[in-house]
Amino acid sequence: MNSLEGTDDRVLANSVRLARNPPVNIAPEDEHLFRAEYTRDIPAFLIDSLGAAYIDENHFIFEKFKILDISLALNRMDKMSLLGLVRFFIKSYLLKKTVHVSSRAFVVTDNWSGGFFHWMLDVIPKIASLYKMDPEFVFLISEDTYQVAYVKESMRLMGIENFYTLKKNRIYHFDRLEIISPIGYTGNFHPRMIEISRSFFHKTLNATSGSCIYVSRKKASRRRIVNEDDIIYYLGTRNFEIVCLEDHNLEEQIKIISRAKMVVSVHGAALSHLMFMHSSSRVLEIRGENDAIRNCYFSLASVLSIDYHYYLAKEADEGSDEDLLVDLSAFEVCIDTFVKGGE
Repeated sequence: MNSLEGTDDRVLANSVRLARNPPVNIAPEDEHLFRAEYTRDIPAFLIDSLGAAYIDENHFIFEKFKILDISLALNRMDKMSLLGLVRFFIKSYLLKKTVHVSSRAFVVTDNWSGGFFHWMLDVIPKIASLYKMDPEFVFLISEDTYQVAYVKESMRLMGIENFYTLKKNRIYHFDRLEIISPIGYTGNFHPRMIEISRSFFHKTLNATSGSCIYVSRKKASRRRIVNEDDIIYYLGTRNFEIVCLEDHNLEEQIKIISRAKMVVSVHGAALSHLMFMHSSSRVLEIRGENDAIRNCYFSLASVLSIDYHYYLAKEADEGSDEDLLVDLSAFEVCIDTFVKGGE
């Protein structure tokens, strides 16, 4: 086994300082939305050995009657109450069967990992980087997460077969349990790990065909554009293809996005597919006008050398940043700049 970053076999990826260019169409009055991301320190990703330990399908890790602090991070919890501890141990020791596994295994998921964004951009980079380090590594995935269609399909497309599903009503005792730190680090991406992840899908990627694609969220339950019909009509006049990714399996989604020269979409998990676009491409993200937090796709585009544009939409309902209302005249100007490449 060799480290990806030198001789230390605990290092999955070294720390790195990233300097990002502003969005291509940045306006001075919008600088405050992106400025915090122009320079970002990405911490090193390290392999931490927990030794012999128990784990359940909910990512609680413990030794005998002690829950390890790492479990709280995996479950995005600050603490567990005394009553919660009592209930946990009753359920774990009295109501679940213990399964001993004589193996070294890696915890690569947490309780958010079933979501498309987190699976594609948090979990897959860990799996891909670990597999490249040693194809014999075993990965742990909860049964609920593995039952998600795109999780199964992504593992198939990557050719990953060496994994273990954590089933419900079981406690697993591994001889050596490993975890990747930092835990729960998301929204800023390590360039090396994203590069490795892309390489696992090289057979699925299409060459850029010059197509222009609008990814609709009209079938989503939230974060939609309330006047999307007007947007779709206008983009149709600009020769954009309208796509609902929900109508396609993961392999088809990757092929659709990887052939695109230009992609337009409202902020949402579909933009995780930026990982499969080529460096010569462009993306325009429709986002809330006051949103200085959700910069993950700006960050991802920067890592991949994709030209990032944005359009700021108003809240459809006061006090909510979910559904958005697009001013069609302003949007047309933005699209014109986008199509011309920001010139």
